[in-house]
Amino acid sequence: MGTSGENSKPRGNRWVFVTLWMNSTLESVCHRVPMMVWPLYAEQHMNAVMLVEGIGIALRPKQREDVVVDRGEIARVVRDLVDGLSGKVVRSKVKELQEAGLTALEAGGASYQALEEVANKWKKNAGVV
Repeated sequence: MGTSGENSKPRGNRWVFVTLWMNSTLESVCHRVPMMVWPLYAEQHMNAVMLVEGIGIALRPKQREDVVVDRGEIARVVRDLVDGLSGKVVRSKVKELQEAGLTALEAGGASYQALEEVANKWKKNAGVV
């Protein structure tokens, strides 16, 4: 899937197939890689709905009534992710989400401030400050 370093600059037409564990989802967003999701069990079905319909950073192949996904359907979704209009929208949303995450992690960003606040509370409780 991704490459180490230069996570803000995608190289070529990349995409990743994820089974919707949150680690792979977060890694995909951090590396600005759109996803094809295929939920199997547990909370993965809810995660698929959230990523496809809610946030718009993934595409999902259509299953037959017997819950099988045809290889032609997989190929269609991959082509769409790489070259299609839906894929373009998904890639744009992934980029937007990655940039928001990077902003939150910068000094003064929301995540940076929250972690700094927690660290200061721990220091105060430990008598270090």
